[in-house]
Amino acid sequence: MKQLGDIQSIPVWKKIVYELSYGSDFFTIELFFRGFLVLAFAKWAGKDAILPMACFYCTIHFGKPMAECISSFFGGLILELWLITPVPSSAD
Repeated sequence: MKQLGDIQSIPVWKKIVYELSYGSDFFTIELFFRGFLVLAFAKWAGKDAILPMACFYCTIHFGKPMAECISSFFGGLILELWLITPVPSSAD
């Protein structure tokens, strides 16, 4: 396990590259699950697409801390419900 002094000795540019890589990975996974899979699957299954997508998203968190795995499931449910809930149009 790295000590705090070892982490502080890593050059700043490596930390920036790491954070950008992590951020792009997070963005693409969210785009894939929340965008492509939910919206495409919701066209055929409607709101029934939410539970399978939340379960599938939860599986990529297996091996991480239990709280993260559980919160990804419930967070997925909430975000997917919000994503496919129609927005009422305003009357002019």
